[in-house]
Amino acid sequence: MYFAGIFSTCFLLVPVILSTWSFAADEPRKSSILDLPRLQASQIARQAQVVLLMRGMEFDKAESMLRLMTRHNPKSPATRYNLACLLALREQTNEAFEQLELAVELGFRNIAHLENDPDLLNLRKDKRFSAVLKVAAKPFEGSVWPKFPKPVPAVVKDGEVILNELNLGYDPKVGLFLGLVGRAKNVEELTIAKGQGKVGDLLHEWFEEGTAAGNRGDFYDNHDGDHSNMNFRG
Repeated sequence: MYFAGIFSTCFLLVPVILSTWSFAADEPRKSSILDLPRLQASQIARQAQVVLLMRGMEFDKAESMLRLMTRHNPKSPATRYNLACLLALREQTNEAFEQLELAVELGFRNIAHLENDPDLLNLRKDKRFSAVLKVAAKPFEGSVWPKFPKPVPAVVKDGEVILNELNLGYDPKVGLFLGLVGRAKNVEELTIAKGQGKVGDLLHEWFEEGTAAGNRGDFYDNHDGDHSNMNFRG
């Protein structure tokens, strides 16, 4: 979304998840797609903190926060863009262009925002800006941070499917994981699952405890207070 702040600042707030199947190769540890809800929440919270600092005209602190964010997530185009905006406002034109060019190189493609963002007014007067627009107008052929390997379909065995991080995608707009399940072989000959096996035992246990939500035969987990209090990573 776009935030209009002090000095007509048009600050770009973008969720950490810019591409459903992507992640930065230079993270300090190997991260899982299961980490994405945490990463998304952390990024949004930091962006909101920067906005508050700019509203309070604490530009030194806002810049320090953005530089910290670029160190943590160096391949985030939105963070690079926001740092470029702040540097442009502070009339640090050369470095602002460096960050803006890097944002575009990493996949930033919002031409309308580039052309209308009041934060970039100083940069639009510079002949270098037209070169940035020219690159941003081209389709981005890479994967925008954060990126993960393309999921593979989970295998149906004995009427049951076990999903793991290899079979999952993530929809940032609604904050939900998406399971990719392949079609079972000879599906017409399979018997309907009736809650047998480990999965069935776990579901029955959770229903008895009152820690599972949903109807028998389907299962989901809510995070709205104590409606469902499973120990879910994320």
